[in-house]
Amino acid sequence: MDEFYPYDKAREELEQLNSGAQDSKDIYLHAVELDTLQIVQREEPLSWRLSVFNSEDGLMDDAYIRMKGIVCSKILPPISKPGPAGSLAKLRPHLRQAITVTGLGSGQFDNYIQNMEHIYLAFMNHFPDGKLDKWEPARYQGVMALDAHARYFTQKHFVPSSESIPFHSTVDPDGVLENIRGEDMVHAADNDVDYFVQLHDTENKPIIKRTSPGNFRIRDIVEITMVILAYPAKDKRYKLMPLLRGILLLNQSYRDEAAILRMRSRYTPATLQIHKLSSKRKSAYFETDEIEETDKKMSRMSL
Repeated sequence: MDEFYPYDKAREELEQLNSGAQDSKDIYLHAVELDTLQIVQREEPLSWRLSVFNSEDGLMDDAYIRMKGIVCSKILPPISKPGPAGSLAKLRPHLRQAITVTGLGSGQFDNYIQNMEHIYLAFMNHFPDGKLDKWEPARYQGVMALDAHARYFTQKHFVPSSESIPFHSTVDPDGVLENIRGEDMVHAADNDVDYFVQLHDTENKPIIKRTSPGNFRIRDIVEITMVILAYPAKDKRYKLMPLLRGILLLNQSYRDEAAILRMRSRYTPATLQIHKLSSKRKSAYFETDEIEETDKKMSRMSL
């Protein structure tokens, strides 16, 4: 972001959106009530997840935690037309779709970070003392931000009972990811990220539609959905991470406003060259007799 981005307007919009989220039935990070959630172990892949009780089937589901912010960094699909396939295949375990959002100093966003710290403490108490690696927020232009990501692939031996989920056409339009997947990798549930945009109908009621991840840009206001989990790391330690599950595009008008101002800043006044114009009107066409008379005169001149 730069001097053309309307920071104050975007921050105010974000505050309003977060205030409206307080009335939602969804679980928002700034309003998480940990006593209503549990940390549950899952075997495939081995992980410990913040979970919520599903009264319909009596099972524990991943708690989908939502938060709103302004995109300040991203690595998102689509993946298309890469370089040598062999070099990309070597990176399969590390290829990811990732996003970083910030509140530009918004108080509500600071509440997100504070609740992430409380969640970290809950996980820390779940493991042996000192075994959970430190978690800390990202930083952007001196203010706090939050990262979330999901890898494109999971090694098959971590999820032996899982079948690979087809890539959505907006994520892998040219089949690049599917072609490098191989038999030892799967595109499993934890690797699948949804991309949506919020529009409004003729009555200004919000409607949500699937969109291409290529439509998301830095400076957009978005809502991200994540699952907060811990997984085994080296030396019998554990790491906490927000697993990206979806991104909803809410507002790109401030990004567009900044783009227009940026373009205008590059304009240079054109040098006007003023020439005296003839007041005599030229005919658009000539009659046949006029053309023949002109040809005769030119013929005599050549002689």
